Amino acid sequence: MENRVIKTIKERVSCRAYSDKKVSLKKALEIAEAGKFAPSGKNRQIANIFVVNSKKYVERLRKLSVEQLNRDCMYGAKTILIVTGPREDAFTFQDCSCILENMFVAASALKIATCWINQFDELFKNFLNERMKYIEKMAKYNIYPCETSEEALKLVERNNIIK
Repeated sequence: MENRVIKTIKERVSCRAYSDKKVSLKKALEIAEAGKFAPSGKNRQIANIFVVNSKKYVERLRKLSVEQLNRDCMYGAKTILIVTGPREDAFTFQDCSCILENMFVAASALKIATCWINQFDELFKNFLNERMKYIEKMAKYNIYPCETSEEALKLVERNNIIK
């Protein structure tokens, strides 16, 4: 019998085929909660996780992405999870990557697909600065959880293990 955690990790795929169904706030918070339990450099736990589930704010971010990048890189996602950490800290990228991985696995366990989009540093900084002044010096890493079709969840063959 295969271990459930390993099976969940193996079944996780990056998804860009979003349905019209919004991820519930309860599930989005459950995914974010899993991120809080990720390891961090020196166990400082200095990263932050923001859940954007309001239609108004998700749409605002979508419009900003179109304005700044000339395309909608959110693929129709209705929920956005933003992970931030101090830009000047030596471990921010590693800490945030661990958080994201925990959230990817948690989402997959909940049968929710995700996509990591890592090109909105300025976009999210401006958006978050309106709400929290300290966020100015933070690096951002974003994922989009989604309810999706079974077709979009088909596994991709992975042959990158060196034996």
